[in-house]
Amino acid sequence: MRGLLTFASALVIGFTTAAGAVTYTDRTTFLNAITLSFTEDFETLPAPLNPPFTLGTGLTVSSDANDLYTASPGQSSNPTQAIGSNFPLSDWLDFDLGGTFTAFGTDIFQNLGGGAQGSAPVAYSLHAYAGTSLVASVMGDIAPNSGGFLGLTAAGFDRVRLIGEPVDVYEVADNVSVGFSDNVIPAPIPLPAGFPLLIAGVAMLGLLTRKRA
Repeated sequence: MRGLLTFASALVIGFTTAAGAVTYTDRTTFLNAITLSFTEDFETLPAPLNPPFTLGTGLTVSSDANDLYTASPGQSSNPTQAIGSNFPLSDWLDFDLGGTFTAFGTDIFQNLGGGAQGSAPVAYSLHAYAGTSLVASVMGDIAPNSGGFLGLTAAGFDRVRLIGEPVDVYEVADNVSVGFSDNVIPAPIPLPAGFPLLIAGVAMLGLLTRKRA
């Protein structure tokens, strides 16, 4: 009886495992925790941009108003060429990954207008989606004059949105790294049709066995 119920419980647990997001603010730590598929450095961008556009890595870049610009080295404290969104027409940067992944990270640089840096860190967030469903969101502070890194691992997603949390900031990103995390637990799997009846049947069989004993 106990063995049968344990078996039934194990079946239920196997179909209800949940996943949580992990936030990274250091690129080295992030890369050590994943299997890297590609890094997009935005050194080769179309001219004019005309978003949405797809780059050689398969990454597609867009925004709500598709008003993007090439951030030349030093424009927003970025040491190398980066991609940016123009406020107020665009309020975020969208990255379509070209497939399903479980790890995403990017360098982010402050831009309060014209590449200007603030006097304090500014909050930016990443939002990972599977289709139109939100999978996970993480947030981190990006320092002025040097930029910072923000990454996440979560159950499978195919698109990530970068948002500067103060509504009047620009988003500038570089070195977008995408891959897979060995530590991510798969998202919950829906119970197949008839599965609850199977569990009930196993439990009933256990009760009958106990009575006959």
